[in-house]
Amino acid sequence: MTRRSVIKSIALLFLSVIAWQWKWLLSKIQGLFPNTTSASSIAMPTTPESLPSFQAKQLLYQFKVKGQAPTQSLIELRNRNDILFSNTIKLSKDKKADYPHVAYSKEQDVSIVTIALSPEYDSYPDLKVEAKGITIHDQRVIRQTELKMLENTHPIEGYTPKISYQPGEKVEFKVHTQKKEFNLVISRFGLEEKVLYQKTGIKGATQNYPAYAYREGCNWQTSFEFTIPEDWESGMYAAKVWDESKREFYITWIVRPKPIKEKPTMEEKKKRIAMLSATNTWQAYNPWGGASLYTYKRNPRFQRYLPDQIGPRFAQYVSTQRPNPEGRPVPMLGQEPTHLASGERYVFAWFEREKIPFDLYSDMDFHQNPHLLDSYGTLCIQTHNEYWTKEMYDHLEKFVDRGGNLIYLCGNGVYWKMVINNDLMEVRKDKEMHMLNGEMGGTWRSLKRPESRLLGVRYTTPGISTFAPYRVLNPEHWIFEGTGVKKGDIMGKEGPRGPASGHETDKRDANSPKNVILLAKGLNPDEDPLQQSDGSLPVQTEKGMEVGKGGGEIVYYDHAKGGGVYSVGSTTYGSSMWVDPVLSKMLRNVLRRFTGL
Repeated sequence: MTRRSVIKSIALLFLSVIAWQWKWLLSKIQGLFPNTTSASSIAMPTTPESLPSFQAKQLLYQFKVKGQAPTQSLIELRNRNDILFSNTIKLSKDKKADYPHVAYSKEQDVSIVTIALSPEYDSYPDLKVEAKGITIHDQRVIRQTELKMLENTHPIEGYTPKISYQPGEKVEFKVHTQKKEFNLVISRFGLEEKVLYQKTGIKGATQNYPAYAYREGCNWQTSFEFTIPEDWESGMYAAKVWDESKREFYITWIVRPKPIKEKPTMEEKKKRIAMLSATNTWQAYNPWGGASLYTYKRNPRFQRYLPDQIGPRFAQYVSTQRPNPEGRPVPMLGQEPTHLASGERYVFAWFEREKIPFDLYSDMDFHQNPHLLDSYGTLCIQTHNEYWTKEMYDHLEKFVDRGGNLIYLCGNGVYWKMVINNDLMEVRKDKEMHMLNGEMGGTWRSLKRPESRLLGVRYTTPGISTFAPYRVLNPEHWIFEGTGVKKGDIMGKEGPRGPASGHETDKRDANSPKNVILLAKGLNPDEDPLQQSDGSLPVQTEKGMEVGKGGGEIVYYDHAKGGGVYSVGSTTYGSSMWVDPVLSKMLRNVLRRFTGL
């Protein structure tokens, strides 16, 4: 035996003895402290990475342990590449916890723990449980096999399969009513509410809906069909439906123009204005069917069908196939206009009052059509256009890069990334992966595409839900021409929703173009009612970045590719512009520069 072999044998013997002694010592320690064993990770049965219909069915995870049930174990949701999809969930007996709902039961000396993961988690590909001080006796994943239907007790409501139509297309109205008949009137909402069509005595029917209709959709039968006349103008339209109960509901959609047959000349193109209606945001705020991208309602009527249902903070998917009370073009009786459809009406009315023609499109139109802006010189984004798909953002950047002009009469716009797959919209607000396409979600700034780089401003939370006028800072600029204002003057004191800098406000930051000019600043308070950052969480001052406080900022800059960008940094500017002569004149000056009109 060589010297080298002898040394190797002695080393192996020494390591074996050490390992045996360590194993013996560890077993003794564990015997003394049975509830402090190291954490273990147990792979769960794999569920499909993508469900064909993304049906919202409840997912339950159940396991058994000997003795008392644990209250400190952790559950992590991960994909096959071990990427964490969701924040760690802690088991808790606290019934007030947002999620998960945990049920504890016992069979002799065995504790059974059942965790109801909401349908928001049903498409995660893997579950892993990390348990401290316990041994898993048995575990399984239970999935609902069918979608429960709920009886619809609402008086009357409805929707259309699409949010946008062009003249000559057929619109299907899917209406639920408790009565045998209902009536319908279609109007265009701009400078006036213009009635264009009426129909009475339409056959009514009760239409039920699935338990998770907010993301599953309704799949209702068509109640009435209507073909849009060829001479109807582009704009916001709504069908008001009502029955003998005197209850009413508005079904809103956009009429977009037909594509032009001949390519416009450069002069014609310069005069053409496209405007976006923030229809993605309408759906984001729509709570019909139990949830929105902001709320998750625990419906007590679900309990007899879904005793283990839980409610996360908000939905991550919403369907377009459901009634949308947030899309009504007129506010509820006795209420102010909102930051959604009823607020947008003031912008449309202003353009029509000033006799400035425009073509209205939905967000879905902009998402689907990369050539939508090819024949336009100016795009107007208005009121509260918060949710943008990658396709929309790409189309916007290409438009500005080819010399297009941008008017941003908006606050909190181009903010969250949205993914659209047919009738399903997905948003991941906790910096998670999108299940519809596998991409990272979150705000556009967190995805290295800050909106301020293009808009000149970005949303921050200081000043949220407050309303204030603007103070003039640069009256010599051409945008103030003919207004008669001086530095320090106050403008935008009034509006249908309050002063012009309000609800949600945008400000410059380090990503804003270097040549951006600050024209006016809102007088909103600087307090931040939230505590952390990036919109998904509250805003903080980022390192090396000076973020404006509460007041919205009106800015302008000349884009390097030839166009101009005018941003007002407030969701209420558009409605205040309707009554404020200075704000009105400012936009008139911008449009004259951009379009020659």
